Amino acid sequence: MAFDYTKIIEWIKLSPKYLIGIAIFCGLLIFIPSDLLEYFSLKDIVSAIKPYLSLAFFGTVALLFAGFLSFLGEIFLIRFKAFTYRSRFKDLTPEEKDILKSYIENEVRSQKFNIMNGTIQGLVADDILFRSTSLGTGDGYFSFKIQPWAWRYLKKNKHILE
Repeated sequence: MAFDYTKIIEWIKLSPKYLIGIAIFCGLLIFIPSDLLEYFSLKDIVSAIKPYLSLAFFGTVALLFAGFLSFLGEIFLIRFKAFTYRSRFKDLTPEEKDILKSYIENEVRSQKFNIMNGTIQGLVADDILFRSTSLGTGDGYFSFKIQPWAWRYLKKNKHILE
């Protein structure tokens, strides 16, 4: 019976809740006192498969640690983007302020602007607005929506648009 190495990929894709369970199970069998293993008649079985249990334990712990580091990286990236976006609002031109003010004052999340408007395209490039439809009018007007985070931020900080 040959070992199927493609199964390793399936293990890596396991949800953290399963990895935690596997790590706890293997860790208990590895680190539990031998007299307790003897009581449950597991001493011979565990001693025979201890290298595999150790491999599974350290592998799942490594995968959990990698997932945790990835989670921390995502949080850092979200915070960094939020800081960058908020600092972008400090450098708005008067035309950009007028466009964004029209969203907030009119209590609308979507407005039509000409696709050729460079100011609109700059706000799209900065992830403040986005084009919500791929169909426009015959004269080049498309619907542009304000990003939810920008809507919330500008509603709380209306003084930025003055």
